[in-house]
Amino acid sequence: MKYYYDIKEATKACAKGEELIFAINEKNRYSLFLFTFYQYKYKTNKEFKHISYQKPKDLLYYFLRLVSRISLGYYKLTYDYK
Repeated sequence: MKYYYDIKEATKACAKGEELIFAINEKNRYSLFLFTFYQYKYKTNKEFKHISYQKPKDLLYYFLRLVSRISLGYYKLTYDYK
């Protein structure tokens, strides 16, 4: 699986059917909320199922962790902050 840091490129890769990991860091922490816009722009309903959280834990991390637990393993969140 390939890591993507740009939500636009990740959406294009999803539309092509690639398996990927979207990595959230300090620069792109709010770009996750643009994903729906880019899905509409590239006319796809495919999504990525794995997020790598690469910054200190904050409210967004705990929200994503809640979503991954509610989804019963459909979405995966890993904490990779160094």
